[in-house]
Amino acid sequence: MMKNTVRKLILPLILVLSGCGLLFFSTGCSKEVSQEEGLDTGYFFRFTLDGQAKDYKENILAERRLEPSLETIIIQGLADLSTDPSGMLLVLAEQPPVITKTYPEVPGRDAPAMAFTDSIGTVFTNLFVPTASGFELTISQISSGTVRGTFKGQMADANGNIHNVTDGVFYAPFR
Repeated sequence: MMKNTVRKLILPLILVLSGCGLLFFSTGCSKEVSQEEGLDTGYFFRFTLDGQAKDYKENILAERRLEPSLETIIIQGLADLSTDPSGMLLVLAEQPPVITKTYPEVPGRDAPAMAFTDSIGTVFTNLFVPTASGFELTISQISSGTVRGTFKGQMADANGNIHNVTDGVFYAPFR
């Protein structure tokens, strides 16, 4: 039941992400960077894909959906939508409540999941990996207003080429 629910949820989101570069809405969220302290205090979505750093700071959003037996958290980081359609999407679907812990990939389930669309529209996802992708999504902080965490694992494109995701971190506001 949960596998089908998540598959019905994530596949349309991947198509939206790859088709128009817009997931929740076109205006992004960002916070100010503290110039005095030199600290990045804003929302972000960063990771390394096959050794290449990706850093999204403008269009960072999260959404939380709660059903009686399923809590879904969707986190996105998108580039500048007017010039670059690339972006990453993370999906976590668990029995409520989602708490601070590591959520590893579970054989036979589609969540947690990640999907990436590059600047030319190629879609990569851990759902395309024929064997275990090693995907892990860690929620390190969650409140009514924000979610923070880390992620890593493998994704594949539609041709089966494997791509490694490392050093993934995010801090996003719930809309």
